[in-house]
Amino acid sequence: MEITKLVILFNKDKILLGITVAIIGFIASVFVFPLFSFFLMTLSVLIIINILLSLFASFKLYDKSDLYQPEKLFSNFNFNKSDKAIFLHASFDPISRKLEKMFGPNNLKIYNLYGSRHEDEKSIEVSNRLFPPHPDQQNVNPTNLNDESDSIDYIFAITSAHEILSQEKRIKFFKESKRVLKENGTLILCEQMRDITNFIFFNIGAFHFVSLKNWESAITEAGMRIVKKDKLTIWGTVLHIEK
Repeated sequence: MEITKLVILFNKDKILLGITVAIIGFIASVFVFPLFSFFLMTLSVLIIINILLSLFASFKLYDKSDLYQPEKLFSNFNFNKSDKAIFLHASFDPISRKLEKMFGPNNLKIYNLYGSRHEDEKSIEVSNRLFPPHPDQQNVNPTNLNDESDSIDYIFAITSAHEILSQEKRIKFFKESKRVLKENGTLILCEQMRDITNFIFFNIGAFHFVSLKNWESAITEAGMRIVKKDKLTIWGTVLHIEK
């Protein structure tokens, strides 16, 4: 429940607003607009159901799946202690220390793509209290990485790359990934997609994510290719991307 609690804290204003609207709808359907009672009651019930569905989906994806358990999520990989890796997050870092155990502190670079753009947001402050930033993390521009060409074996972008907000910048990010990855290197992208399933459970919150079609288009235009596609619950997708 740890990460679901964080989701609730992130969205508490929206959740409280939804509950308030639902309560007003119930009251209005009985005492104010009895002629529209069915419509108002249905609307109120749908609002409550949507809140519960989004929290259920968050719990199943973030807390119950292997999304933030890299030793399980990447169990099919034969990592070597000599492999060089980048972990890219967006001011939410529940796994860098777990990855560090897999690669060693000298072979893992931890990049925060938010930089200072959202550092004053209350949600980021809450996230940093629950998951303190790694002392060695660096704020980076994902379209201009500070790494030498052909120097990295793995890039892990786990629920972070959707914060690259334009398609143009996503293409540049994948081009940079292609540049820094070794010839047999792999970029692993874990994301929720802007699709029907996420719309059903997260409603307009699904607009926060990127469609699979746009990911595929950006990857192809950058000269990379998807070699494997996995589902992580019905809400999450894992893409294995290579040069």
